[in-house]
Amino acid sequence: ARRRARALASPAGTTPGTPKRDPRALERAAEEAERRGDLRAAIRLRFQAGLLRLDHARMIEWRPSLTSGEVRRRLRSPAFARLARSFDEIVYGGRDPLPDDVTAARRGWAELIEASAPARGARPA
Repeated sequence: ARRRARALASPAGTTPGTPKRDPRALERAAEEAERRGDLRAAIRLRFQAGLLRLDHARMIEWRPSLTSGEVRRRLRSPAFARLARSFDEIVYGGRDPLPDDVTAARRGWAELIEASAPARGARPA
């Protein structure tokens, strides 16, 4: 469980305690991973970028121990629940990712972040 939490919350190339990464850089890395055919890495990087965007939007508070379950409970968003379920199945469950999974992650994060835009400025209680 600890390894899972660290892997989820630590953006690629960082370890707990290092500064947060730029979600745009993570998204560019996800696009590059997708071009290389590394769909698992693309999904992982995009998920991490999404978490950072939610933190920047003040929807969650990113920290090294953050888990997808905590974010799911915090947001109570069916869109996030779908993203987290697919992420967990692929990254932790060993399910092979498909190109449709990458497309769904890209669209799902864009929609979730767009939907959270009016709520910027205040963290949910």
